[in-house]
This record gives sequence, structure tokens and C-alpha cells, in this order.
Amino acid sequence: MSKIASALISLSLIATATICSAASNAYACSCGDKPSLEKSVSDSSVVFLGRAQSVRQNPLRPSQKEVTFGITKLFKDDTRLLANNGVTIYTALEESLCGYSFSPNQDYLVFATGNIARLTTSLCSRNGLLEAVKGDVLELEKQQDQAASSSSEDPSKD
Repeated sequence: MSKIASALISLSLIATATICSAASNAYACSCGDKPSLEKSVSDSSVVFLGRAQSVRQNPLRPSQKEVTFGITKLFKDDTRLLANNGVTIYTALEESLCGYSFSPNQDYLVFATGNIARLTTSLCSRNGLLEAVKGDVLELEKQQDQAASSSSEDPSKD
């Protein structure tokens, strides 16, 4: 009788481990194709170049981390409140949940959505280390320069 009970317990442990393993894979992040720069800017509330100053687990939402940035260059700010200062961005704690892995003291191009009270980003956004996204930064700077130039030439845009 104890051999049967032992075999049933072993079998149930194996079945439980298999089910739990399969369930954890069900939540893997899937982004699809990388969005274009134009779409990424259009879909974002803020787009900036900045240095990650701190990365920590959010004490109020343990499944998320908060990343504090010093803003180097602001490309878009629908919140109209950043004004080239610092900002905190939230993302999922793990990449498997589409969280972006920011590292302190690294420069990033960041695309975030939301409002000044809660800006979020994900692995599916067009975020990237400065070295990897220099082409995007150059294009954003070019667009910003063109917009500034056309606005200074046309006083009706003021």
C-alpha cells in the first residue's frame, strides 16, 4: 500500500510540475514586428534621450520596476510637464512580461505612454541603448530642427 501511495504522490508531483511549467510559458512576451519610428513617436506621450539614474522594484506594484531618468534631450512631451528635468518611467519587472531591461548609468532613447503621474514603457516599444539607436536619434533631431526652422519662418504658427 505504501508503494502505491508513494507512486501516486510522485506521479501527482510530476503532473503538477508539468502544468506549472506550461502555465508560466503562457505569459511570455510577444511583440510582433518592431514599429516604425513615425508610429512609435505618434503612439507615445513622451519621447526622450536620457540617462537611467536608478532602477528599482516598485514598492507599490511589485511586478513592476521604476526607472528614474535624467533627460538629455526631449523630442516629444504631450504631458507638457517634463521640461528637460528628470522623470520616472514604469515597466514590467521581467522581460517575459514585456518589461524593458534598463541599466543604471546608461543612455537610452525612451518611448513612453501615459501621463506625468504614470508613464510606462515596454519591451515592445522602440526603446534602445543610445549606441544601438543612433540612427533614430539623428532622424528625431532632424525632424525637430525642421519643425523649429519652419515655425520660425512662419509667424502664424506661434
